[in-house]
Amino acid sequence: MNDNVLLIGASGFVGTRLLETAIADFNIKNLDKQQSHFYPEITQIGDVRDQQALDQALAGFDTVVLLAAEHRDDVSPTSLYYDVNVQGTRNVLAAMEKMALKISSLPVPLLFMV
Repeated sequence: MNDNVLLIGASGFVGTRLLETAIADFNIKNLDKQQSHFYPEITQIGDVRDQQALDQALAGFDTVVLLAAEHRDDVSPTSLYYDVNVQGTRNVLAAMEKMALKISSLPVPLLFMV
């Protein structure tokens, strides 16, 4: 397969496992606020809170997988939960709409926040 796939937030545990299984079959990149320890060569530093950067980052991709989330109990300031998980998801969806990328699924808990 030659699909260009952008994983957003794939430097953590779940994203790293997904990269391990998908890297052989797709042209894949990771956009994350932190460098991947296992896949630095395909990681671009970025933040879902930055709409302009997202608009640029999504250019040229066929598929986007959103994994970015603040989920730890000790996030500070606590406003990051909303900024990343809600507004960040909105930003990704807006960038996808600009690029005419279709949404295939969205985690159910996020549907109630967006």
